[in-house]
Amino acid sequence: MARTTPSPSPRPGRRSIIPPALTLAGWRLGQTWRLLLTAGLGILAAVVLVASVPLFSQVAVSAGLRGALADNPAGAGIGVTVHTFTVSPALRQQVQDRLFSVMQRDLGAYLAGSPTFAVQTPYLPLGTVAHREANRSDTLGLVGVNLDAASSHLTVTTGRLPAPQGATLEVALEAASAQLLQVRVGDTIAYPAVASTTGKAITARIVGIFVVRDRADPFWSGADFVARQTGGPNGSGTAYTALGAVNTVMAIAGQLLGSDAVNQYSAAALRWHYDLDFSHLSGGNLGDLIAAFNAINIEANNSLDTITGVQFVEFNSGIEQLIHFQDRIFSLQVPITLLLLQVLALVIFFVSLMADMVVERQTEAIAVLRSRGASRRQIFGALATQTGGLALLAAIAGPPLAILGVRLVAAHTLAASDQGALNVLAGDPLAVIWGIRYFVLAAVVGAALAMLISINRAMGLDVLALRRESARTTRLPVWQRLNLDVIFGFIGVTGYISYIVALGRLSPRLQSLLSPLSLVAPFFLLIAAALLFLRFFPLALNGAAWLAGRGRRAEPMLALAQMARAPRQSLRTTLLLALTTAFTIFTLVFVASQNQHTLDAAAFTVGADLTGTLPSATAATSTTVAAQEAQYAALPGVTSATVGYNATVSAQTTTAQIQVTFDAVNADSFAQTAVWPSSNSTQSIGELMGRLRDNRALATEQDVVPTIVDEALWQSFHLGQDPHFTLSVPGYNAASLHLIAVGHIAHISGIFDVPGYFDNSGALVDLASYAAVYQHDTSTALQQNQIWLRTSDDTTKLAALRATLNDAKNPLHLTQIFDRRNIITTAGRDPLVLDLLGVLAICTVTAGLLGVLGALVAAWLSARSRLTNFAVLRALGSDPGQTARVLVWEQAIITVTALGLGLSLGLVLAGAILPTLIFTNIFARQDTFLGASNVPPIQTVIPFGAVGAVVGGVALIFIILLALMTRIVARPSIGQTLRLNED
Repeated sequence: MARTTPSPSPRPGRRSIIPPALTLAGWRLGQTWRLLLTAGLGILAAVVLVASVPLFSQVAVSAGLRGALADNPAGAGIGVTVHTFTVSPALRQQVQDRLFSVMQRDLGAYLAGSPTFAVQTPYLPLGTVAHREANRSDTLGLVGVNLDAASSHLTVTTGRLPAPQGATLEVALEAASAQLLQVRVGDTIAYPAVASTTGKAITARIVGIFVVRDRADPFWSGADFVARQTGGPNGSGTAYTALGAVNTVMAIAGQLLGSDAVNQYSAAALRWHYDLDFSHLSGGNLGDLIAAFNAINIEANNSLDTITGVQFVEFNSGIEQLIHFQDRIFSLQVPITLLLLQVLALVIFFVSLMADMVVERQTEAIAVLRSRGASRRQIFGALATQTGGLALLAAIAGPPLAILGVRLVAAHTLAASDQGALNVLAGDPLAVIWGIRYFVLAAVVGAALAMLISINRAMGLDVLALRRESARTTRLPVWQRLNLDVIFGFIGVTGYISYIVALGRLSPRLQSLLSPLSLVAPFFLLIAAALLFLRFFPLALNGAAWLAGRGRRAEPMLALAQMARAPRQSLRTTLLLALTTAFTIFTLVFVASQNQHTLDAAAFTVGADLTGTLPSATAATSTTVAAQEAQYAALPGVTSATVGYNATVSAQTTTAQIQVTFDAVNADSFAQTAVWPSSNSTQSIGELMGRLRDNRALATEQDVVPTIVDEALWQSFHLGQDPHFTLSVPGYNAASLHLIAVGHIAHISGIFDVPGYFDNSGALVDLASYAAVYQHDTSTALQQNQIWLRTSDDTTKLAALRATLNDAKNPLHLTQIFDRRNIITTAGRDPLVLDLLGVLAICTVTAGLLGVLGALVAAWLSARSRLTNFAVLRALGSDPGQTARVLVWEQAIITVTALGLGLSLGLVLAGAILPTLIFTNIFARQDTFLGASNVPPIQTVIPFGAVGAVVGGVALIFIILLALMTRIVARPSIGQTLRLNED
């Protein structure tokens, strides 16, 4: 029997190593690349936005922090003062070694070179001055420093600096002290016999006269060399400070401390000042720096207290300033984060919208693929692969673009002196990107998830259901099924009520710190209002379509009927444009209101263009107020001048002790000089001054000063029941000054009443009335101490005027000058304000571009998906003009609705959160923080010109959308459009 050969088994087919989903994604890329590119731009925008905000904030905060420290040199380092009765080189070395160990451990990265050392002796009585007996109450203290280093911090006017070493004690005197002592180079000053071992007086030879360049220079460790008046058992005297070489003063300090004149409070001071390098300081490590300062304060104190001879230790680290700045950062970062989240939600909404459009654009292709055997999983995998590719590209390209954008924005917004803060972005770009990796990851994942959820929701429908859904909406959106509008509204209302209730139980400081959290409730209410509108929008469309059906024209009825049957596309476009418009309007209102509040705060702080304190010598040069005012009015750039008197006194009410700021102004000229904000009072400053002039007779006839009081003083003294009250003012011999309130207003310029920060009340009186009462009961005449100036806008004259008023040698110079224009300029350059404005600009531009792009793409897809509908209308006899008018009606309804909703939401949002969001640190970079200052009150300013530009921009978008849709509808022929498909 023949053997049969078995047939070979069939060889298995060769399997592709490329997954089918990836292959399918590549096939469909050529058909959908435009929509995918648009969606990719949305994801890229999300990444760039989320990465730009923390980077820009880091630059701005770093610039503000460095600027604050630079403007306050004493806070830019650490000063350590050791008080001792046993000065010796051994003690100095022991303290210095322990300080070095602590500083290196906690602040090694910030130390800039070696510390400067100074020694200061106690102030002891002088014996002789230039071989004549000194005033028995005059005292002299010696300050020893490294004179080689001191030469750059002072100017020698006569003689030389003391020699570093020598058997004779050589000193130099500050020019003003030398003039008061009536000494010159070559003279001597001597202590009495203080050394018990020698019994000889200690004599110092004056070898130089100098002028200190900056008395606040930390090099001097607090010694300013100012001669100060003192009082004692032997009568009034003067305390002088002389400069010597550090080693010489160290050697002589031991002899001085052995004097019988030294008491338990008169110890020598050894001072070290450590300069710190903040060139690489950023907001991110501010907390670490504050913690290091606290640690040094505790550790160094504990370590130095164990050294024999150390009495007590003082620290000056500027930590309060750093904590104050940290509070400002917190108050700023909360609204910035909320604004970022709002715009990020808008970006994710745009990405979701693009994902829906990608699926809807491929409805026909999905049907063909399903008919040829492709599964839902394969189709979802193909679309998900495209989404993953877009997310990956955005994650790679987004961070470098964010760094470049932040550099450009910071270069144009920050002042030239703050540009150095850009070094936080310098160095290794990968390290910078790694620092924001979590922000980038969150943006990429959020945008990708939004696309995947949209794709998965569409894949849950079969092709027939998808087509029916596009023709007539039958399924409620997710937010409506979950009633998110009700939930968000409940959260917003509950949060706002809870915040208001909690405010009454918190301290003023906590209220200021937590006030930005009140921004959360308005955002939830904004979203709830928008969703609630969208819930009822289809019902409104149905009602409008019913009314239009009873009209004579078919176009509005067709447009409304189509939108009512399938409102999904109209809702998405309306919501996108409305939110974009709302955010743009909010930004415009915020910027205008912020600028106005800066102007109001500066005017309120100064009360005029310039104000300052009159030196006593200047006040004595003229016998009349008119003569004094004429002197200053004659200065170039001054248009009006008013002199007056200012004092802050304590007053006892029935319940508490309060502070009252007392301003006496010349009622004849103050109205022409003052810059009076409208928030101060409903009456003009001219009317108020007229009221004071009309009541001058009260001063001469009844010995009572007519007064305008602010609301705080009116309430504290219950002046509504009895307008009379009394104050104890300096120099007034009578028991108290009697005043009568002839009017009360909300605020008086320059008088802050912020509970928890500045509990102050104010009284405004006429200088002539006050002087009459003052001189009637006092033997001395009233001496004016304050002046207000109104100046021109000429920059050249202003520069000359400022130089004159700041020149101590000029008889008309002023002290404690406040300049309204300088305050405005400085506040406008405050990096923390620029941080908020920069973030708003970035968010607004991003939201605006994506809103316009989304509306254009939505219009294009809507027109292409409805080509068959318009072709049927053409086949039934409508002309192209009627078809175009249907589109006009549809787009007009969408545009007008979006514009109205956006304007409403934007203005409501601005009105709700501007009082919390706006802040102006009018003393920019100083240790004065008014929080969300309510003095003067914040005004909501609507820039109608900018709002009109936004309305015009939306109208332009409407025209572009209409032209785009009309062109798409008019191009294909009726026969080609009415074909079912091309399969």
